[in-house]
Amino acid sequence: MHALLVASVSTAPLACGGESSTTPSSGAISTITLSPQTLTLGVGSSVALDVSVRNADGQPTNPRTIFWSSSDAAIARVSAAGLVTALAPGSVQISATVEGKSAVANVAVAPTSVASVQLSSVELRLTTGQRVQLTASARDASGAPLSGRVVTWTVSDASIAVVDSTGALTALAPGGTTVTAASEGRTATAAVFVTSVPVATVVLTPSSTSIVEGQTTQLRVETRSSTGVVLSGRTIAWSSSNASVASVSSSGLVTGVAMGTTTITASSEGRSGSASVTITARPVNAIVVSPSQLSLIAGQAVALTVQITDAQGNLLSGRPVSYRSDSVGVASVSANGAVTAVAPGSATITVTSEGRSATVRVVVSAVPISSIRVTPSLATLTVGDDTALTAVTLDASGAALSGRVIAWSSGSPSVATVSTSGLVTAVGVGSVIILAQAEGRTGSATITVNAPPIAVVTVAPSTVSVDVGGTVDLAATVNDATGATVFGRVVLWSSSVPSVATVSSTGRVTAVAAGTSTVTATVDGKSGTAQITVSPTPIGTVTVAPTSSTLAIGGTTDLVATVRDVNGVVVTGRSVAWTTSAASVATVSSTGRVSAVAAGTSTVTATVDGRSGTAQITVTPTPIGTVTVAPASRTLDVGGTVDLVATVLDVNGVAVSGRTVTWSSSAIAVAAVSSTGRVTALVPGTATITATVDGKSGTAQILVSTPAVQTVGRVTVSPASATIKSTGPSDRTVQLNAVVYADSASGGSALTNAIVVWSSNAPLIATVSITGLVTAISEGTAIISATSGTKSGTSTITVVKR
Repeated sequence: MHALLVASVSTAPLACGGESSTTPSSGAISTITLSPQTLTLGVGSSVALDVSVRNADGQPTNPRTIFWSSSDAAIARVSAAGLVTALAPGSVQISATVEGKSAVANVAVAPTSVASVQLSSVELRLTTGQRVQLTASARDASGAPLSGRVVTWTVSDASIAVVDSTGALTALAPGGTTVTAASEGRTATAAVFVTSVPVATVVLTPSSTSIVEGQTTQLRVETRSSTGVVLSGRTIAWSSSNASVASVSSSGLVTGVAMGTTTITASSEGRSGSASVTITARPVNAIVVSPSQLSLIAGQAVALTVQITDAQGNLLSGRPVSYRSDSVGVASVSANGAVTAVAPGSATITVTSEGRSATVRVVVSAVPISSIRVTPSLATLTVGDDTALTAVTLDASGAALSGRVIAWSSGSPSVATVSTSGLVTAVGVGSVIILAQAEGRTGSATITVNAPPIAVVTVAPSTVSVDVGGTVDLAATVNDATGATVFGRVVLWSSSVPSVATVSSTGRVTAVAAGTSTVTATVDGKSGTAQITVSPTPIGTVTVAPTSSTLAIGGTTDLVATVRDVNGVVVTGRSVAWTTSAASVATVSSTGRVSAVAAGTSTVTATVDGRSGTAQITVTPTPIGTVTVAPASRTLDVGGTVDLVATVLDVNGVAVSGRTVTWSSSAIAVAAVSSTGRVTALVPGTATITATVDGKSGTAQILVSTPAVQTVGRVTVSPASATIKSTGPSDRTVQLNAVVYADSASGGSALTNAIVVWSSNAPLIATVSITGLVTAISEGTAIISATSGTKSGTSTITVVKR
């Protein structure tokens, strides 16, 4: 607070200004004047005032007592001899009183002029993107710090680095520049040297790829710092380990030259990354075979000629070629393409290379057949018996012809069947003519079939388990009364539950749906059965759509699970179990409906019979509606603090927690605000404090007033010493705290509104912010000082390597 007015009393005679002698006081005092009546002083300077006292006759007189006083002793004081001493900036009136008469001199006290500016650093070496906080201290002619002075910051080359109004310097591009701090015509400079962030790794994408001869592929490259940040604008050198396999351009475009594998390398600033590139052969597009059709006589041979081309019609050499005949009994083909006629008929020769094929039609002719002789020409069988017939082809002279294909047929297959080799099997009672045919000629035999009685029909296997869609072949064994197996009888097959399993006329069971069914084989009124159990087809895959979704809090989306069996066929009707990996972020219903609960990510899983599919759910915060700051206004003394609280509501008016609040001050020289909302009053004035969350803001008005004047007795700093590390993302800072105590005349208690100025005696080792936050720069020892008034406290900071 301001001091009380002080009155000084002098009993010594005071000479009138400008006069060499005076007369003794005679009569009452009429006038009193001061000289000079107005004057301007700098803080700390002094001047003596002259007093002129006259009586009623206008004659000078010597008063016995002059009373001196100051209207504000905190701005200027006056001694008993009239010596005025300036103490602080402001205006004050000095009064001289004699016998009830007074005179006043107006005194203006101007702030002490800035004699020099001191920077926290005189040289800075930074990398692009790095940010450092500089501090500047205005000082008087004696080197004492001056508080409350405005400092202006500039840089000589803003393309290299920029500095804001607080002295925060940000490196932009490699090069050198100078940062200047100016206050009241005085300046201080620091040299700034900026270098690029070095390349630590080079990453190629994709890391491996495959292309066809003559094709190209574009590789992408990223240069990254040691922290993984992508670095732009770096020069890249490309190379191929085997240019005869693949070449690479200066932009990373790879061109396939010949089959093989090569390594493509991208280098930058002594670092490199690589990708493996495999070049495959041009694919076969077409095969041309000559001749395209052959007519041969049995035993004749012809070599095929093959040409292979690509999509552009270019001949391809050295490609593997395979040959296949669909009827080797008619015409065979060798590994080198030689076709040999074997027997009359037609065959297709297929030529294949790398998935492409062409065909040649071969027709083989033989000596005409005149007749066919079948032996025996007559036979009698029992149902289930068989006998072998022999057919001989004869030419016109009766000579046997070999190698001819005989087609056997039965005139009544229900009585007897005949195999392709002439084996006749008795099936049912009756008489049948068996025919042997070849090249338009026919021979025959007459077969008589007698029926044995049926006693037992047995089905094997008697029990079967099969998955839905699967098949199984059942066999019915027919025995007569003697236990002998009876062949050739007609078997009638049936299923008790066709919706579960069907059965064909040959006994092939097809599983239709899960369940059980009895399959029955019936022959001449006798039956046998097999029990069929059908199981659901095992699940192969479960997929969820969509595979990813982004929702706002409170939003919903419906997921769909597609279930396929091991054969890839979509399966319906299975029970799906839905789960979420983070129910605090998103929940999921039994039908797959997802509801967003809170910001974050969750994996939703659909499970069917042990198989699962997933979808990634991202929940975004609800948009911010309003931000309010409390208290909305506050008056602080210089050095005082207040903690502001920001209340955040979303667009629905619901309180939101966990969001990042950014605090800022419209006048950081008046009031500074921390990242937690603590406001510190610095100099008298007003400032608007703003809290911003996701683009929405609220404000509080801060009025900073001049604190009461108290004389500082001592300053303490804690901790008194500390060790921090020069490198790494943590352990590089330490927060110092200063406590200012009044002198004994002012009570000796701690001052809550004292102004503290922080400084470092070695800013190249450690810097200190205006709030006492110390940051390590390089190894060594620095003394950090906290100064208030004329008193200081210190802390010893030791900076070591990590």
